[in-house]
Amino acid sequence: MIAHAKSMCIDRSISALRLDCSGDKPKLRAIYERNGFICVDEKDFFIAGNKIPVAFYKYEVLDKSILRES
Repeated sequence: MIAHAKSMCIDRSISALRLDCSGDKPKLRAIYERNGFICVDEKDFFIAGNKIPVAFYKYEVLDKSILRES
């Protein structure tokens, strides 16, 4: 799914891909980081009195020269 999302970015001339995930899931976060995503921010949200940690990730297409001209 990650490779497909990256490919779709290239096909659509999108230079970056962003995703948000649960901040308290180290195995999930490791998958994203192994695939080139960088954590750009972390925040805690409070919903109905429950603290929900969220991590914000970004992946930039490395070879922007392969992106089509618009």
